[in-house]
Amino acid sequence: MIAIHSAKQYEKLIDRGTPLVVEFTADWCGACKIAEKPFKKLSRESNFSRVTFAKIDVDELPEVARLEGVRGIPTFIYISDRIKKGQTVGIENPNTFINHMRQNIHEKLLSCPTKERRSCPQRTTWWKIKHFIQDIGRTMWKTGIYIIKSFGGFFSFL
Repeated sequence: MIAIHSAKQYEKLIDRGTPLVVEFTADWCGACKIAEKPFKKLSRESNFSRVTFAKIDVDELPEVARLEGVRGIPTFIYISDRIKKGQTVGIENPNTFINHMRQNIHEKLLSCPTKERRSCPQRTTWWKIKHFIQDIGRTMWKTGIYIIKSFGGFFSFL
């Protein structure tokens, strides 16, 4: 987990374009202290190795908190490809917090949008092969129809 101490450091982290979960917290916040251990645990999980976890103290960087629209703490912001994908404020139930965070990370950061499926690293090789063959089939079908229509016009003159 990365502790962010300047706005410039935060901008550099976002500019990397990797999936990012940022926790906005404060030393005096009781709920933030409850969320600290599960958040650290998530940052160490192997299935989130592509995700960067960061922590910002709102008392230290109030301008960053204001720019991100933080109104309550703890606030968790999900950023991917330099775009804010979502935000969660507070902790409703400490026992289910970690599962809720896992679900949000998968949905907001690690799931593949429909139009980007072919480039998604989570797709298996078999999935990629299947869709490659389907694309070739569609192309051949369209080309075949075009050729038949072209020759059909030729044969009508005979």
